[in-house]
Amino acid sequence: MSNKLNIELKQGEDFYRLITIKDANGVAVDITGYSFAADIRRSFSDSVAYLSFSFNISDATGGEVEMTLAKALSTAKTIKIKENFLYDVEMNDTVRTTRIMEGTCSVSPEVTK
Repeated sequence: MSNKLNIELKQGEDFYRLITIKDANGVAVDITGYSFAADIRRSFSDSVAYLSFSFNISDATGGEVEMTLAKALSTAKTIKIKENFLYDVEMNDTVRTTRIMEGTCSVSPEVTK
């Protein structure tokens, strides 16, 4: 069920992505009671996340969840050149955890302060 999607964070911007969870037949999954988590790390073996996304279920019966990262979080990091990281998104329904999305995450530095 994992989808590959490379994303870009621009330091100083709020990040927003609407994710719609669908089953193998393309039907929206009811995600009432589910939780979501996603970290950005330099490598798979890093024990501490560089940044973490927040989630808000916007339409549980329609399978819609909002993935966000506030600009204040990326702005607080010191970035001198565009850097590449790894991320994944996990969905938990209290019985099992499923990776639903993964890829690279590039972070570009802010010029305007």
